[in-house]
Amino acid sequence: MYAIKKVKGAALGIPAGLAIGVIVCLLVTLAGAALTAWLVTSETIGEEGLGYAVMMILVLASCIGALTAVCLTKRMRLQVSMLTGGVYYLALLAITALLFGGQYQGMGVCAIMVLIGCALVAFLPVKNGRLRPGRKKAYR
Repeated sequence: MYAIKKVKGAALGIPAGLAIGVIVCLLVTLAGAALTAWLVTSETIGEEGLGYAVMMILVLASCIGALTAVCLTKRMRLQVSMLTGGVYYLALLAITALLFGGQYQGMGVCAIMVLIGCALVAFLPVKNGRLRPGRKKAYR
């Protein structure tokens, strides 16, 4: 059966969607780092749990940023989510070089965590820019 797909709403261009997605990634990373620092200083979690918290922050930040970019661009989900993760990883590398003098430790694990978060979004069932699918249409 032939169906005509109508574009509803305004979609952003891919560069704008990527930029907004990476900004969201960095903001979620900053908020997660602040929350983790507060949890460590209040002795809720120990310093040995810091690595697990960082891995969760990276997956969550890349997932939320890629989802934002995909929902804003409304096309090419796999490519947009992976590009968002790649630009986010490059931003993390640049921040490491700028602020920490280029002490690259654990960057392979960081890349894997970002890839996992973006892959979750790439294969998550999103329809019409929303997470929950719409109603099923009854054909008569």
